[in-house]
Amino acid sequence: MKLKFLASAVLVASVGFSSVSVLANEMDAVNQGFAAFDQGKPQEAEAIFTKLIDSPEHKSQGLMYLGWLYLAQGKTESAIDYIEQALKVAPNTAEELTLSGDIYCNHAPRSSMFSALKMAKKCIAQYEEALKLEPENVDVLMTAMQFYLAAPSFAGGSTEKGNILLEKLKTLSPEHATTYKVAELDRAKKTDEALALADELTKKGFNSATNQYMIAHFYRDKKQYDKALPLFASMDKFSETTRSRWFIRDSLLQQGEILMIDNRDVAQAIKLIEEYKQKNKNSGDPHYFWSTWSLAKAHKSAGNHSKYDELVAQIESEDYEDNKEFSKQFESRK
Repeated sequence: MKLKFLASAVLVASVGFSSVSVLANEMDAVNQGFAAFDQGKPQEAEAIFTKLIDSPEHKSQGLMYLGWLYLAQGKTESAIDYIEQALKVAPNTAEELTLSGDIYCNHAPRSSMFSALKMAKKCIAQYEEALKLEPENVDVLMTAMQFYLAAPSFAGGSTEKGNILLEKLKTLSPEHATTYKVAELDRAKKTDEALALADELTKKGFNSATNQYMIAHFYRDKKQYDKALPLFASMDKFSETTRSRWFIRDSLLQQGEILMIDNRDVAQAIKLIEEYKQKNKNSGDPHYFWSTWSLAKAHKSAGNHSKYDELVAQIESEDYEDNKEFSKQFESRK
């Protein structure tokens, strides 16, 4: 199972999207909604977020979280409907604007070519508006920067604008800028330079759970398992927020998969992956099916063939075909 290093940052950030402008009693409801979603109960999460709409002071946030909920399920048309309703409730926040950009970006690949270009331009326009509100918000800055540098010019990309934001990011958060640089070097197939920079960053330590996870995953992709494992294992040092929670939890799965390699510690691998699956029962998560498949293979390595067959049957009973990369590998087992 591979996570394309930083290439899917918009999607992953959306799944772990954060909002810091909520009231205490609202945050209780939001936490309940997230917990329900994690346990594979999206309808329960929707009911919780919908209740927020009934209160004028919470209406905008309720609509925003409904937008997030549908985005996380891949239902981008419904996500657009809710986030656009949220944006009609003034004043808008940087969180709302960034989420709307994420939704438009994720809807683009599901659209016709003309609509996709329109969505891409709306995406960067929302990021730009978010930056106007919070010009030193590192997360918004990095999201906009990555769009500018990755998108073609006819869709709103701009190497010049992206580099300007990258220079600003170097000042505000060298850690974020260096994490991005590692990915950039890796894409350019400058592996030795990328590894050297990752080593340098790791020695300094991380303040961001996202950055630590990304560097750990980079090491894993390069089969530098002895460097990746301690970074994944120490992810629990970070506080679990709505932005960091996905990365902290997924690190359990990453550790488990590394421990399966060369039968390092299959028993511990099973324990870690089972712990991960207890915390994430959302079938829309990009690693949901991968984790069940990894757990099945771990049990097979441990000699428990009946458990392997049970987990394979579980996957076959669910709608896994939409996850094209997983489906291809899972079907190749036959």
